Amino acid sequence: MMLASRRRRTRRSKKTGYSTIGAFLFVGIIYLKTLIDSNPGAATAVLLILLASPFLYFAIKKSIIYRNYRNVDIAKVDKMTGLEFEEYLAPLFEIHGYSAKVTQGSGDYGADLVVSKKGVKTVVQAKRYSSNIGVSAVQEIAAAKPFYHARKAMVVTNQYFTKQAKSLARANGVTLVDRDSLMAMINGAYRYERNTALIDRVKALISFRRTEGE
Repeated sequence: MMLASRRRRTRRSKKTGYSTIGAFLFVGIIYLKTLIDSNPGAATAVLLILLASPFLYFAIKKSIIYRNYRNVDIAKVDKMTGLEFEEYLAPLFEIHGYSAKVTQGSGDYGADLVVSKKGVKTVVQAKRYSSNIGVSAVQEIAAAKPFYHARKAMVVTNQYFTKQAKSLARANGVTLVDRDSLMAMINGAYRYERNTALIDRVKALISFRRTEGE
């Protein structure tokens, strides 16, 4: 029942995004028709904006997610919905050097995200729960590996795993990321950003001093 509810929320979220783009394009096309005869130059500009609008929408959406994750700690993760947790994990994985995609759909075949790093694809099941995670999550993500042609499988949760889940994960080569490991990922992302910002400032200072010396 919980899984079905989460999937309905996922479909509604996806439909809302597409509806927004569709409405914008519809209004834009009507406006474009009125401009074609009176102002061809403006019509061309509007056409370019319409063509770029889907890309802009998803780029802005991703940017918002990136900004939001910076203000998140484990206590806020505990208050997320299942879908919010999935969408939070994608940029978190990307900060750690992965490419990440949320599967988003009723036919996710057990994987909530597909992440890749150095050519190695990993299927991920995200479990934002209020209790410990049992064997079913391990079974589902292990079964998702061949469907997605992935080499690795992982379960990420804000809680902990039962002994049975740990035993099954070891037997099937599934990586388990529990509450402590998730907090380490979050803290690692913060450190990475701070270090990157520091390196950029040092590079800028070196470049400035070289310019002064010329």
